[in-house]
Amino acid sequence: RSPALGLLDKDHVWIPDACDHYTGVTEHHAIMPRHLAEVFFSRYQSLVSLDQTFESCGTSAAIEAQTYNHGCLAERYLRCYLRRHRIAIARFLPVAAIAR
Repeated sequence: RSPALGLLDKDHVWIPDACDHYTGVTEHHAIMPRHLAEVFFSRYQSLVSLDQTFESCGTSAAIEAQTYNHGCLAERYLRCYLRRHRIAIARFLPVAAIAR
């Protein structure tokens, strides 16, 4: 379950803690206000150049592919894409429960 939406800063994309592994951002679970949703969900439609996006992280598509062996490229792309659009990432503690 996610935290109460009223408790979250409205200028961030929120992901569960430990969903980025210091490499990229895994968006299996992401919470954001509506004004950030269009940018967040249109990241592949607005793709012009991987290099242009990776430049915002100080790297290039070739270096990313070589360094991560294509393993985390989508996650790295999302992190750099959000940085390019000046969208901050915040984290909330992951919560899990099992009920019978």
